[in-house]
Amino acid sequence: MPHLLPSESVNVSGDPRFEPLQWSERSGCAHGRSTRFRAIGTMLGTCCAIVLSNAADPVLACRNLMQFYKHESCGQCTPCREGCGWLDRLLSKVVAGTATLEELDLVSEVASNIVGNTICAFGDGAAGPVLAFVQKYRSSFEDYILRGGLNETRTLAL
Repeated sequence: MPHLLPSESVNVSGDPRFEPLQWSERSGCAHGRSTRFRAIGTMLGTCCAIVLSNAADPVLACRNLMQFYKHESCGQCTPCREGCGWLDRLLSKVVAGTATLEELDLVSEVASNIVGNTICAFGDGAAGPVLAFVQKYRSSFEDYILRGGLNETRTLAL
C-alpha cells in the first residue's frame, strides 16, 4: 500500500498559506481507511482528499470538479449520467450568477439522489464532494447568486 513518506510531505517554505502536511500523522488515515473522514462528516469517495489554499474559491473548485466527473462518467447508469450533467449545468449557472437560491437547493437534492443509486461507486464519488462543498461553503455559493456571479477577485488557482 502506498504511504506518504516524511520526505514526500507537502512543504512550501516561506508561504504562510501552506504548512507541512503529513498524511498519516495529520489525518490519522492510512490508505484505505476513511473512518476518521466519516466521523467529521465527509468522505474519501475516490480515496482522495481535496486540498485547497485559502486563496482558492470553493465555488470554482466545486464546478471544476463536477466538470471532471461529468466528463469521466461512463454514462451507463442514468443517475450518474444525467445527475453529473445536471449538476454541472446548475453549478455553471451559480458561477455565472444566473442561478436562484432554489437551484442551489436543487444541487444538494440532485447530488443526494445520485448517492447509492448507481451501478458502481463513481456516482457516490462524484456526488459526495458536491454535497460537502455546498454544506461547508454555502455562504460562498449564495454570494455568487446574490452578487451576480464570477468577478475578477475570485480565482481557482493560487
